[in-house]
Amino acid sequence: MRLPLITVALFFGAASTPAFAQAAGEAPMAAVAEALEDPATQDQVALTAAALVGVLMELPVGTLAQAASEATGEGGPAIDPDARVRDLVGMEGRDAPQQVAQRLPEMMTALAGMAGALQGMLPQLRELADRLPEMLPETLSAERAE
Repeated sequence: MRLPLITVALFFGAASTPAFAQAAGEAPMAAVAEALEDPATQDQVALTAAALVGVLMELPVGTLAQAASEATGEGGPAIDPDARVRDLVGMEGRDAPQQVAQRLPEMMTALAGMAGALQGMLPQLRELADRLPEMLPETLSAERAE
């Protein structure tokens, strides 16, 4: 089950970047949080991610495993040349697309909360960034100036 969730996380991070880039302004994290909490956005992302996980489950892996074994010169696990990801994850992964569609809105709401917390921390983070050059050892400061 980890593989589909990791795939969803990577997809969500990549797919959301353009939409959240538009949020750059006075309070970018507030706009990100708002987008993450929007039910229509959550539904759209959940359906898209579920479809991607469904496609991922159908990817052939048998020939890839065989090629990896040949490339390393070591015998790998015996995998059917026609095997797909769904064959390797077993019964647990059968309903992965539905689980992703069901859980992703909750995950997006949690991310919205984190974005809001980060927005509250931005003044302190900016202050730290301004003070950082003073806190660095002289050798690092000199290298940075060059």
